[in-house]
Amino acid sequence: MQIRQGLSQRERRVVLAHEIVHCERGDDGIACSRWHLQKQERAVHLAAARRLLPIEEIVAVQCEPEPAQALWVDEYTLALRMRHLDPRERAMLAEGDDGDWRIA
Repeated sequence: MQIRQGLSQRERRVVLAHEIVHCERGDDGIACSRWHLQKQERAVHLAAARRLLPIEEIVAVQCEPEPAQALWVDEYTLALRMRHLDPRERAMLAEGDDGDWRIA
């Protein structure tokens, strides 16, 4: 595996977590269709986002002006994680909410 040059530290962190999930799953990069490959990529990226962004850390930075930066991830990864919070995580976030946080 190689990480493309020119990525920020946050982007490299996300890419590495993403590729680790692929390795753990035993993905070989082959899919029967483009749709299946896109579905696989979304699932892997969500697994990486969950690993990188425990709910406790999200709650801790919800008042930060740039939460993705504070969490050392890109905005897409944080938005994906926020879209897939489970009910328990949503409740935890609401408990710490000061009214400024929006779930994507």
